[in-house]
Amino acid sequence: MNIYILAEYPFALRLNGKTVAKKTRYCELTAGKDTLLEVLPLNFSPARAFALSEDFFSETDENTVKVRMEKGAFIKLKNPRAYMPYRMLFQKRLAGALATAYTDGVYKFALETQTDYLLTTFDAEIVDAGEFYAGNRSFIYARAADDRLACFHADGKIECVFDSFADSFGFDGGFYTERIFRDAAAHRTKTFWNTDKIPFTAAKSEVVCGAERVYPDILLPYLLAEALLAGDDPSRYLSGKAKENAHALLPYFGNFCGVFPPPKREGDLYPRILYKIKEGLYRTKTLKCTFAGGKIENLTLV
Repeated sequence: MNIYILAEYPFALRLNGKTVAKKTRYCELTAGKDTLLEVLPLNFSPARAFALSEDFFSETDENTVKVRMEKGAFIKLKNPRAYMPYRMLFQKRLAGALATAYTDGVYKFALETQTDYLLTTFDAEIVDAGEFYAGNRSFIYARAADDRLACFHADGKIECVFDSFADSFGFDGGFYTERIFRDAAAHRTKTFWNTDKIPFTAAKSEVVCGAERVYPDILLPYLLAEALLAGDDPSRYLSGKAKENAHALLPYFGNFCGVFPPPKREGDLYPRILYKIKEGLYRTKTLKCTFAGGKIENLTLV
């Protein structure tokens, strides 16, 4: 199988005891089933050793992201989380609750009332917290540096009512979030949320994209997948029966989270559709298309 190893630190690599890289951050290699890989970080991080078995690609590992493809896999090695001693970031009284942001091993956001307490952890620093009113109820929000946005209701029992990522948010006309997609069509979405339900549910979404352009056939599958991710109508990239059945594409693709081109070693140009199995563990499907007149006339996920 083809193995692609990417690390956040320089490393040396041994394959079945033989050194194949002395100092690199990225390595491509061909390995057989149960091949033993030894990753030797050059930044004093702990060494890693693993066999390339199916069990390895079906189990989560701390500080490792695994993406299983048909002919191989990506392995991303992350720096171990740096220890963070206790440090107060800020403390506020919001919507009847005491809100405290602090570090204690990880970033933490605590909400406390006279009758309840809720602790939420974040991967990135908590940079802001505030309150807003919607539907005659008050809510608390916490925002992190990685654009994660969490909202809470603290009337009696403290509950998390929203937890997602947003490039921006606001309250004009109701609570809404905006996302900017870094894709070919420059999609932007604005979603208004129904705050009467816990957790919040999407009430309506508005999708806009950049100016229409003529794209080569090879890019059309990527544009199609990116349109589905952004909640846009993909029919502009389709023709014939594929266009007639555009409404069925999202259920057909399922709950995917990304699209990317395969490395040259894979030997084809078909896009890989990314599916999250659990935190740090992903698999892919291959999107194969045929074209006619600058449109996709047929497509298959394998």
